[in-house]
Amino acid sequence: MKKENKEKEINWKETRLHIRKLIKNNDYTIVEFSNKMCMSDSAIKNYLYGKVIPSVDVLHHMVRVFGLDNIEDILVFE
Repeated sequence: MKKENKEKEINWKETRLHIRKLIKNNDYTIVEFSNKMCMSDSAIKNYLYGKVIPSVDVLHHMVRVFGLDNIEDILVFE
């Protein structure tokens, strides 16, 4: 009997769209959000345009900036 993989895959495209939505819903511009994240706006844009996948540390910082409970509130799973 084949064992199924119970781990969820992260849908990075949908996660990027969700982060954009969170930025908009919090009335941040990219520059304002990048300042709150203590990052350059180009680094944030790299995440939003899919050039770079954010690290776990960056995702945890986003959780704090958005006032969410945990990292799974940012990630979108398949």
